[in-house]
Amino acid sequence: MMDVRLFFLGPTNVGKTSILEQLNGKQPDKKTESTIGVSYYTKEIELESLKLNLELWDMSGQDRFKDLIEFYLAETHGCFIVYDITSLESFNKINEWFNKLPKKDQYFSIILVGNKSDLKKDRRVREKDGIELANKYNAEFFETNAYDSKSIENLFKKMYNILKGKGLFDELLKYVEIPSERKIKKNESHRQECRCYNF
Repeated sequence: MMDVRLFFLGPTNVGKTSILEQLNGKQPDKKTESTIGVSYYTKEIELESLKLNLELWDMSGQDRFKDLIEFYLAETHGCFIVYDITSLESFNKINEWFNKLPKKDQYFSIILVGNKSDLKKDRRVREKDGIELANKYNAEFFETNAYDSKSIENLFKKMYNILKGKGLFDELLKYVEIPSERKIKKNESHRQECRCYNF
């Protein structure tokens, strides 16, 4: 079982928590309150004969938590930076989040995510602008809808293929321990709250 740590960053109210809920097989609640502090989920999956233990972290979009990014991303393999395509304000804040990212190793990968792609009539951020911003930071780009399970599945698969292409899983296999007799339930998941930094 390989541990893969992924982080979700971005302004408040862009749908980060909803994306994670969908990834965990739970229909997102449209009344979900903004994350305070940091939440994390774990999910065990198997892809292409690789057993992965995903650590999925969701950080509050409040400005006061930006200074904690370097601490939390120390052991992170991939990062999703999310904005709302119906909010130009959220998109304009994305540069600040990119600039807070620490320098990482060659495996670290970033996807800029434009969420709420189903709200086409309310779009305020062109897909072209999202792609250009992602290119500026050497990141990948993806538009998604947190209420569409297939869309979220494709978002995760994109990150998986990026990390695989960089050789991350080959590297992690070197450190995988012999599995114990504990039975692993496929797609088992749970959520935990970390509110240690709610200052």
